[in-house]
Amino acid sequence: MTVSHLHLNVRDLPASIEWFRRILDVSPDFANEGMASIGLGGLALVLDHGEVDSPAILALTSEDCDTEVQRLVDRGAVVTEAAVNRPWGVRNAYLAGPGAMTLGIEETIVPEEG
Repeated sequence: MTVSHLHLNVRDLPASIEWFRRILDVSPDFANEGMASIGLGGLALVLDHGEVDSPAILALTSEDCDTEVQRLVDRGAVVTEAAVNRPWGVRNAYLAGPGAMTLGIEETIVPEEG
């Protein structure tokens, strides 16, 4: 089996769609008044209009975390946690996403000897 899609609720569907367009430069493959499906690599993220926002971290890999974060900030993203090296071999940062979502940007690095 493989993962095909993930559903997350958002209270403001139009604003969430606009966030993905503006920040990540991706548009829905399908959208109506109740949902939108956005392709992200091999995963479809389905945003469903709901009464509450689903808290979630959407993690994306990058070859250069710092450059990618700056590119997204230049497009209007807000950093909630600056990039740091983690002992398990990644450098990652977190940005505020739409609704209760957080966007993680992660780069694989050589772990520091400790």
